[in-house]
Amino acid sequence: MLIENMNITDENVQAISLLLPQLQVLGLKDCPRLTNQGLEYIVANSSIKHLSQLHIINCPSIHSGIFSVDNLIMASSIYDLYIESCGPVSPIDIHRLCNQSINHHLQHVRLVNYHDLKSTIMSTFDCTPKSTTVFSLNKMTINSLAHSDDPQLCATPSE
Repeated sequence: MLIENMNITDENVQAISLLLPQLQVLGLKDCPRLTNQGLEYIVANSSIKHLSQLHIINCPSIHSGIFSVDNLIMASSIYDLYIESCGPVSPIDIHRLCNQSINHHLQHVRLVNYHDLKSTIMSTFDCTPKSTTVFSLNKMTINSLAHSDDPQLCATPSE
C-alpha cells in the first residue's frame, strides 16, 4: 500500500490499520501530518504480522523514536526498512531496532539524507562509507550493531 501526497492523520491511520491484517508493504511519502503515534498503529499492531517492507519518505513528523516502542510487532516480520528525509534519526534507536530484529528477518536498513550519522559510531557499521547521503546496513552489519555494547549506543536517549 502506498500513501502519497496526502494529509493523512494519525486518526486516519488508526482507522485503516484495523482493515489491514495482511499488509506486507507500506510506503508513506509526503505525509506531513502523520506522526510516530499514527505509524505506531501499524508497527505495533498485533493483527499486522506480515509487514515486510516499510518505506517512509519526506514525512517530517516521523522520527526514529518509533523503533523504541515496547511492542514493536514489526520487528519480527520486517525485511527492508527505508527512511528518507524524515524527522531525526538517533543511533540509539537504530541500535534498538537491530536488537529487536536480530533473530528475525531484517536484512536491509537504508537511511537517506542523514548526514550526521556518518560522524557517529554508526559510521563503523555503514555499508556505504563513500556515500555522503546514504547510510546502509545489511544483515551482517545489523547483527554486528545489535551485538555492540558501545556506550554511545547503549545509553538511554535522555543521556
